Amino acid sequence: MALIVSVLALVVTALTLQDQRRVNELQTELNNFERQRQLRIYASRVSTWIQVGDDASSVRPRGLDILVSNRSPVPVRSVTPFLPLIGDDGVAGVRGVDVGDIPPCAEVTFRVFARSPQSIQRKEQSASFGVYVVFAETTNVWALTSHGLDLTRAELNPADTTGALGYIRGSQEPLADCGEGA
Repeated sequence: MALIVSVLALVVTALTLQDQRRVNELQTELNNFERQRQLRIYASRVSTWIQVGDDASSVRPRGLDILVSNRSPVPVRSVTPFLPLIGDDGVAGVRGVDVGDIPPCAEVTFRVFARSPQSIQRKEQSASFGVYVVFAETTNVWALTSHGLDLTRAELNPADTTGALGYIRGSQEPLADCGEGA
């Protein structure tokens, strides 16, 4: 009788231990989701819109019009759009130009253009032409692509210093729907 009770107690203990391990795994997963949410609390409120800027004048060359919306209550710093470029020699590469900071609750438009002998290579037309934007917020640096928002490092995404890209800052509009939502 004592042996049967001991075996049953061992089985119940093993099942309880297995259930506790599963609860611990779920709690760890939940904690990771909450940590990611807290990391993205400001960055998730930044968005971009990219369209071809075919209209040109003597002071506004053809390029891409990039609209950056910052719906967070903090400024985003060193906003750097990266564009795929191709040279006259056929060599392709990606270069970025630092267009400055975007104040909180604001939407800013930029015309980004390539300088000769470079030209913008329109990749993935349905996916923002292959353009992505890197920016810093309170403590982190983020890369916003057509595929999502990824944590990155500034030293991995340096702005171009050769002058291959230029930009013209366009309009700046205030946004009413700002906050800390994730």
